[in-house]
Amino acid sequence: MKKGTISRWVWVLMCTAATAHAQSTAGSVAGRRLPGSSARVAAAALPDAPAASAPIGYAAPAPASEQNGVAASAPEPEKVELEEDEAAPPPPKPRHESHATSMDSEDPPASRRENEESAESTPAESTKTPSRGAHFHDGFYLQIALGPGYLGASASEAGEDLSVEGGAITGSLWIGGSVTPGFVLGGGTLGAVAVNPKVTYTNANDPSSNLTTTSEATLQLQMFGLVSDFYPNPRSGLHLQAMLGYAVLSSRRNGQSTTSNSDPSGLGLMGGVGYDGWVSDDWSIGVVVRVAYAATRYDDAGSSLSLPTIAPGLLATFTYN
Repeated sequence: MKKGTISRWVWVLMCTAATAHAQSTAGSVAGRRLPGSSARVAAAALPDAPAASAPIGYAAPAPASEQNGVAASAPEPEKVELEEDEAAPPPPKPRHESHATSMDSEDPPASRRENEESAESTPAESTKTPSRGAHFHDGFYLQIALGPGYLGASASEAGEDLSVEGGAITGSLWIGGSVTPGFVLGGGTLGAVAVNPKVTYTNANDPSSNLTTTSEATLQLQMFGLVSDFYPNPRSGLHLQAMLGYAVLSSRRNGQSTTSNSDPSGLGLMGGVGYDGWVSDDWSIGVVVRVAYAATRYDDAGSSLSLPTIAPGLLATFTYN
């Protein structure tokens, strides 16, 4: 490793200038049955009528009052047709009516009672259990996150130490789907940007060259890779996040890289925990605390410099799932 790589980084950072939800009763007598079971009916007894019984079809003479010329109001008795000695029995009830009457008078079968009780006591499934898709982490997943954070990178070589750090804006965009309810896999990107970071350089061999200053460059960390989001309870808001991917650390001024060859890069990891609340059937809003780490290295003209980078943040999340 060549001596002076950190010195060149310091020179690059220092020397850049300018600033990112009826039955009817059938037993009734058809044609009224005359009372009594015999077919003999006595004629009405009149005061001047003979004692013998009146023959059939006999009409009684008019009363004396009427013979004397006094108008009587009582009408002549009607001829009565006699029924036979034995009247015909009432017609039998229709079979279906008697069956229905007996069925109604008896208790319903036990199986029918159980079914009726079950239908009354058990509500419809749709009212008992809400739709699985509403307020349930399953299916398509989209999350946008943004918030404040910190970005810092450091390096050490042969007595020389360099650190570049500062407040940052952090964010991410993730897209994926639920493998099982509550467990999401997908891909996405994560980034952190520190504008005008503080640069600190120390040289044990040459204390006179030590310095602390503000760089005019912008320090950026970007990660691309696989992401996961796990909700232990798919209907709740607590979740755990993780990311594994490729990380790139860059220093730029006016959109141009300040390094002469390539930007430091390497393995990137991220872990986080958060909580969100439902604002509609599928959208939720919350917060998440994350810590990202990148093991980046810088290679230039045969020399190599390790620049481990850390980027914690507190972000607001907007999730569709």
